[in-house]
Amino acid sequence: MTLEKLATEIKSVAFFVYSIKVDFDSLMNNLQLAYTTTDPAILDELSRNEDYVIRWWVASNYNTSQKTLKQMYIVEEEDCVKYYIEINPNFQKES
Repeated sequence: MTLEKLATEIKSVAFFVYSIKVDFDSLMNNLQLAYTTTDPAILDELSRNEDYVIRWWVASNYNTSQKTLKQMYIVEEEDCVKYYIEINPNFQKES
């Protein structure tokens, strides 16, 4: 392997590792927001996150609005998220 090819491989690996770290940092920031924020607008935005763990924390946050919880309940596929929507005191399941 030439030195130039090795340098290219190292750059590729470094970029890959960096992208994983950025994704992890973003995930952790979103998890913290979903768990601690009192802002219903932020919770509404996070309720549409592709990661079900973030939606789970949004569903369990008592500052999540009834409107957001209802919207989540309609489209949510993960049972664990639906459970936390159902036990959130802001959620009123329609009969």
